[in-house]
Amino acid sequence: MGYGLGSAGGAALRRPITIAVLAMGGEGGGVLSNWIADTARAAGWTTQNTSVAGVAQRTGATVYYIELYPPRTDSEQHARSEPILSTMPTPGEVDVVIASELMEAGRAVQRGFVTPDRTTLIASTNRVYSIAEKSGPADARVDSGELIAGAERAAKRLISADFNTLASKARSVISASLFGALAGSGALDFSREQFEQTIRDTGKGVEASLKAFGAGFELAQAEVHAAEQPTESSSQKVFLTLGTRPKSAAEKQAEQDAELRRIAADDPTRLVGSDLRSQAQRIARAFPEPAQLMLLRGVTRVALYQDNAYADRYLDRVARLEGYETDPDGAARLTTEAARWIALWMCYQDTIQVALQKVRPARIDGIRSWRRSPTPCRPGSGPACARTTRSRSWSISLPTRGSW
Repeated sequence: MGYGLGSAGGAALRRPITIAVLAMGGEGGGVLSNWIADTARAAGWTTQNTSVAGVAQRTGATVYYIELYPPRTDSEQHARSEPILSTMPTPGEVDVVIASELMEAGRAVQRGFVTPDRTTLIASTNRVYSIAEKSGPADARVDSGELIAGAERAAKRLISADFNTLASKARSVISASLFGALAGSGALDFSREQFEQTIRDTGKGVEASLKAFGAGFELAQAEVHAAEQPTESSSQKVFLTLGTRPKSAAEKQAEQDAELRRIAADDPTRLVGSDLRSQAQRIARAFPEPAQLMLLRGVTRVALYQDNAYADRYLDRVARLEGYETDPDGAARLTTEAARWIALWMCYQDTIQVALQKVRPARIDGIRSWRRSPTPCRPGSGPACARTTRSRSWSISLPTRGSW
């Protein structure tokens, strides 16, 4: 990326390269911003990186801001040795925006950080639903297609993919794959080796981070090369290779839910373990089959929130609606939605409850095993680190923010 702005009196006017990283807690946004600054600093650039913390409960991400100023050349000895750098991104003056989640990319566009004359936007397409999306009485989720289309219109160049999945497959975290995407985008004048050396210098989780970095790098380069290809005219031949369309995240989730529903109908105890056997048997016996999977998820959540007696109270409350169900032999939508909402209302995540989740023995054991692993994955980022309930035999993972 060039950084000259013109000339005045024969002297080139230069400005720093400006980068904004929008990430949520636990995603390594601070590590990513440090990697970017360290890479430039190792190349002799002057760097500065700052951060403004977001708000808890997914109402805002932390904004990490980095400015990179190139070293003086022999003809520029008159210039300041230490430039004055800003501590916050200015709308309309950001060269690169990196968003760890699709809604955060939308927020960056809304705040004016992304502009079509200047900004390379690197956005992960995975979703962590906001409070407004989760609290709506119906399906309040923002359409991901619209978010991507808006980002494409707003940016000079958009590089988008599910970088979280790329990182999970490498047993790493999203910061490593986004770092690779930044390197592959060509937005910074550093080689791949310089970026990779920064990761090696940290000395922690190097192999996994490099693998995730490589996946992000290759994907970004493929998108850049595809965008640079000349458009074929209508008179030229176009060769098509037809193959199976990759399954979307929604389709994969639907297949997984179908398998879980089959298990719930045949042997619901398999999904909750022996500690909740009586509750699982009650669900199979007394509730419509289409609602049983949601009830099993609900009973798992409320039992973890308090105890088995609380789980029985949850089932009692859902059972009160039995006489109001208009389609017990069909979709049983009333019972299914009641099972979902009552579980959420009975498991309010106050400060005490969040603290309890942080010190659960199963979570502490997972962190300890992760630290001992030669190629650790962050707890909660992949199958090997799935957050399960108290009983190790339970196979329903704790519902994520997006599944409720």
